[in-house]
Amino acid sequence: MAVEVRREMGTIGARLPRPAARQQEAPALDRAYDCPPEFWLNVPPNFIPFKLRHQGETVQARYVRVHFRADPVVWGTMGRGFRVFEQEAHVAPRALAAEVDPYTHNTVRLFHSRYPGRGWVDNALLDEGDEGLRAEVLRYRKKADELHDKEEELNAIQDRISILLLDLHATLMRLARAEAVPRIEEHRTTAVETRTLTAWAVERGRST
Repeated sequence: MAVEVRREMGTIGARLPRPAARQQEAPALDRAYDCPPEFWLNVPPNFIPFKLRHQGETVQARYVRVHFRADPVVWGTMGRGFRVFEQEAHVAPRALAAEVDPYTHNTVRLFHSRYPGRGWVDNALLDEGDEGLRAEVLRYRKKADELHDKEEELNAIQDRISILLLDLHATLMRLARAEAVPRIEEHRTTAVETRTLTAWAVERGRST
C-alpha cells in the first residue's frame, strides 16, 4: 500500500513509494497496525517524542524512523498505509527540567567533535540503543562546530580591526604633523568656480 509522507506544514520529498491521495484506514480485520519497513515500535529504550494527528486525535507515533542528516529528523506513523509525518529528532526526557541542573559546554565536552575519546563515545551511543540520543548528540556536535568556526571568524575580524585602528592612528598622526587640514581648507577660501559658456549664451549676453 502506498505511503504518504508529510510535514506538519506540507508535503516533503522522500524515497518512499508513490504517495497516496488520502489517508488510508487500517483494514477492519487487522488486529494491530503493521510496522512499515525500516521503522520500529516507538517504545523505550528507543522512544522518541512524536505527536501526530490520527483519526481526529493527537497521539504519540506508534512507529518511528530516524534520518541522521546534518540536522537529524524523525519520521512517525501509526502503521503501514497511514500518513508519515516528519519533525526534528530529539531525545526523550527522563526527568523534569526542575529536577536537573542545566548542562554547560564543559559538562558535555565528551560529545564534542574534537574529544579525544570520540570513538568510544560513538560506540557507547550505539550500545545505548537510543536513536533519539544519537540524533541529539549529532545535532550538538554540528551546532558546536559551527559555533567554533564562527568564533574563529570573529577572532580574525577583531584582530584585523585592531590592526586597522593602529594603522589609522599612525596615519592621523602623520596628517596632523603635516598640518594637512588647514592646508587643504586654505584652498577652499581661494578657489574660484569657473565654467565654460556656450556660444549661444555669449551672443545673448547671458549665461545658462
